[in-house]
Amino acid sequence: MKKRKRPYKIDTKKKEQWLRAYKETKSFINACKSVSITRQSMYDYLKKDLKFARGKKEIDDETIEVAVSNLHKRANGFEYTEVRVERENSIITKQTATKKFIAPDVGALVFLLCNKDPDNWKNTNKVEHTGDIQFSMKEFMQVIYDKRNGTNNPKFKGRNRMAEEIAE
Repeated sequence: MKKRKRPYKIDTKKKEQWLRAYKETKSFINACKSVSITRQSMYDYLKKDLKFARGKKEIDDETIEVAVSNLHKRANGFEYTEVRVERENSIITKQTATKKFIAPDVGALVFLLCNKDPDNWKNTNKVEHTGDIQFSMKEFMQVIYDKRNGTNNPKFKGRNRMAEEIAE
């Protein structure tokens, strides 16, 4: 007997609940739990319903915009007002507002520049080799092996000081 798949059924109300939960929690799994639908079933629903998938994509795009905005803020530094409240017997006796400044974050700035303008900003190291390679890696390893085991292969004698120094 062939096992039948469950029919495709999710009503509009559940879709809206899931989208609301996804927007609030920013978690696919938690949104699925909130409407009692498995993660895999939700992926299937998203594949079959383009309008529903667009709704999820809009939430994802909005989340990215907020993250980029916060990254800009962190990279440039920002001011905020801290309010301190003093109470006596549950009654507010004094309120003090203090402006504070958060200094720019170099790491956030580098990340932002490397991702927003990769043509001009790259966070990579380039290594260039100049000169000739006189032997293969296999030969290099053989010199190290011979040196460590006390064997001398006359074929490689004196060809690589660096390998001999590493082996010592």
